[in-house]
Amino acid sequence: SSRRRHTRYISVTGVQTCALPIFESAALIIDILANAKAGDASERLVLVNAAAAIFISGNAPDLSSAYSKAEESVRSGASLDKLNVLRSNSK
Repeated sequence: SSRRRHTRYISVTGVQTCALPIFESAALIIDILANAKAGDASERLVLVNAAAAIFISGNAPDLSSAYSKAEESVRSGASLDKLNVLRSNSK
């Protein structure tokens, strides 16, 4: 179906947790980066994933520090600024 083609399945530790249409998922990420979902479970999931990337890339000594960096990036607006730069460069 058309809806199925435009749906991404989110998997956490190999267990499918939810499915969101692409545009709904994009809107949620923008809301998270704009601090509109502060403290929400969806924001925590994004921060955990960002922390893992920060830690694995060697930019933090441990996951706790990496999570703090990810959270600061969202809170300060730096993550949204970076997304907007990427969006403007892809047009």
